[in-house]
Amino acid sequence: MLITVLGLPTSSSHRAALAIRAIVQVALGDVDFLHFSTLEQLKEQWSLRRSNNVILYTDDPDEKTSQLLASKARQIIFLAEDPIFVALCMQQKFNRQFRASLMLTSSIFASFHDIVVGESNVLILPPEKRFTPNLLIAGVLSFLDIALPDERTEEIVDAIADLDPGGERVEAALDSDTSYAMTAEERIMAQSLIPYRSIFTNGATVRFNWPRQLFLGTDQVGAPTGTSLPEVIELVGPARILSYGPYFHLPRGVWLLRTFLEVEDNYSGNELTIEIMIGQEILVHRPALLPIQGSYSFEVPFTVTEPRYPVEHRLQLRQGAIEGVLILKKVEITRVN
Repeated sequence: MLITVLGLPTSSSHRAALAIRAIVQVALGDVDFLHFSTLEQLKEQWSLRRSNNVILYTDDPDEKTSQLLASKARQIIFLAEDPIFVALCMQQKFNRQFRASLMLTSSIFASFHDIVVGESNVLILPPEKRFTPNLLIAGVLSFLDIALPDERTEEIVDAIADLDPGGERVEAALDSDTSYAMTAEERIMAQSLIPYRSIFTNGATVRFNWPRQLFLGTDQVGAPTGTSLPEVIELVGPARILSYGPYFHLPRGVWLLRTFLEVEDNYSGNELTIEIMIGQEILVHRPALLPIQGSYSFEVPFTVTEPRYPVEHRLQLRQGAIEGVLILKKVEITRVN
């Protein structure tokens, strides 16, 4: 039997994966547990396997691994976690800035989205279905179509208890992960991950909202500041990049990006260049004439073919300006197909 387990880089997911190994081991006998991120790691561990029962476990697959699992994986168990919780865990565990944790979380969920969504033979296990051993055991055995007598089930309960000494709930073991309190700006940025909760019900994500705080700003000559885009962008100065980022990852598909702006005192009639990049590839390079004053929006379609490459949205001032201000209100991304 070949089982694919997709987890997130959290203590809860790792414990659940080990619990699934214990379930399969008691039910079927010897089992090989292959934990990998790259295709090379998978190939190496696969060559050393000793059993016909194999669990493939990954919590951060690279591009080639994601493509393989999306096309070949069957009997998938997805250990779902709230994406905002995952971002906080990664910030704590790996000492990352919150923005970097947010982007890495979007990368993992974008990859898992294309593996899980639309797959009929998938078991989605959110935390509430994993904390109680009997719920976890019943869900996994039913999914794998394995029937066991009660005494064997009790044997599995004992094996799982050994993974969590004292019978403590998994949440208690994660207190250190969630002790960090988000700032007001981080809470706004974190909302961009919420659409990925659709995976919990095997549904495709169809819309993302990127707030201003998710983007990065520049100084008066266009040099990156590394900080969130200010609420008001002064146009006065040379032609330059005004904003960039957010390096967020999206699932495969055709998307429509709509940018909402407000413009004031643009009497010289300046223009923007809108660019959308995925990785190092420029997909969209389009001029847009700004109004003198008022609200303004523009739409550009683009296609994501590889979720592991980040999406960047740039606004560039095409000519030097002696007046005017620009306000980026928000960016909406909607699935076309």
